[in-house]
Formats: sequence, C-alpha cells, structure tokens
Amino acid sequence: MLVLGIGFTVYQNESRKAAATQKAQREADLKAQQNRADQEREALKKAAEEAKAKDILSTALKSADDVMARWDDAVTIATSTARMSLSTPIANLQAIKRDATALTVPPCLAAGKTALIKGMELMLEGYLEFMANTGKLGSVIAASKFDEAKPHIDNYKAARSACPTP
Repeated sequence: MLVLGIGFTVYQNESRKAAATQKAQREADLKAQQNRADQEREALKKAAEEAKAKDILSTALKSADDVMARWDDAVTIATSTARMSLSTPIANLQAIKRDATALTVPPCLAAGKTALIKGMELMLEGYLEFMANTGKLGSVIAASKFDEAKPHIDNYKAARSACPTP
C-alpha cells in the first residue's frame, strides 16, 4: 500500500509538472501568435499610411500640373490676342494665378510654387502694361516683364521635375 501511495504521489507530481509545462507552452504559443498578429497589423498600417501619402503626393502634383497646363494654354491665347481684346485673357490668367496660389503642394514643390506665383505676377504685369500701352512703351515694358518672369517659371518647372514620381 505504501508503494501504491508513493507511486500515486509521484504520478500526481509528474502530472502536475506535465500540466504546468503544457500550460506554459500554450501561453508561449499564444503570446507568439499575438506578437505575429501585432507585427502584421503594424505592417498593414504602415503600408496603408504609405499608400495614403503616395496618393496625396500624386493628387497634389496632378493639381499643380493641371494649373501649369491651364496657364500655358491661357498664355498662348493671350499672346495671340490683340491689345484691345486682352481683358478676357488677362482675367483668365488672373483666375489661374489665384488657383495656383490656393494650391497645397508637397515640400518638394514649395519653393517652386513661390517662384511660379512670382512669375505669373510678372507675366500679368507685362500683359497689363502691354494693354495700357502707357507712353507708347507698352510693348517694351511688357517684354521686360516677360523676360523677368521666365526664370521664375523655369525654377518652378525645375522644382516640379525634381519631385518624386508617385
């Protein structure tokens, strides 16, 4: 009986140890699963943030490209318009300049936007001088303003081409 009692006690101790080991293993497995799930969640969150940032960049650059294309088209029209009929093309150019001013651009284009606005302002001043033709010097003053505006517009274009492609 004594042997049976000792055997039973040893069995219980071994069973408890095995149960404790199994419980510890289950807890370790569960913790490992939770860690993997957390890592996967973080990876998905990071990928979503990167996609969102890429989409924002793409949208901002598309808006800037659209404004520049509209500006170029409007300048082409204004350049081929008679002095007396420039009021409508100038109004269109002013509206496009306001759109450019309102643009939200990525950091890679911030300095370019400033240059673009300055170039647009100089171009508008040139067209207004040409239209007013003060002292019959409208063409000369306008040409000077256009020449002054060109490097600003070129600076914008250089900044735009330096922005990453989304």
